[in-house]
Formats: sequence, structure tokens, C-alpha cells
Amino acid sequence: MSTTHHDDESVSKNAPYRADRRAAQRADIKRARHSRRIIVHSEQREQPDVRKIARAIIAMAMADAEREAQAQAERQARDHAEGSDE
Repeated sequence: MSTTHHDDESVSKNAPYRADRRAAQRADIKRARHSRRIIVHSEQREQPDVRKIARAIIAMAMADAEREAQAQAERQARDHAEGSDE
């Protein structure tokens, strides 16, 4: 008989305990998901970050100008295409 022989009984003996352990872990995970709470605390600063606000406003204005320029270019292309079709 070889020494690497696995006894089928030893494997099946541990299987129920392993299943119980896994079920308990799944229950813990579900419980943890339901009990998560996110708490947000505000932070009031003495002076607002004016540079950060300015950069955000400039970025918004640039994006708006880009959208307007694209819309205008599309209108001009459409008008030009309609004018050449006539």
C-alpha cells in the first residue's frame, strides 16, 4: 500500500464542517452588507480655495465654449450643404 493513499472517509468527514463554515462566512458577508453606514462630515474652512474654484469655473466655461463652437460648425456645415444642393 502506498503512503500517498488518501482515505475517502477523512475527506467526507470534514466536508460538513467546511460547508457550515462557508455558510457562516456567507451569512457574515450578508450581515456586513446590510449594516454598512457611510458617515460624511463637512469641513468648513476659513478661506475657500479660490484657485481651485477658479480652475473649475474656467474648465466649465471652456467646455461650454467648445460645445457652442461645435454646434455652430455643424450648423454652418449643414447650411453650406443645403445651399449647394439647391
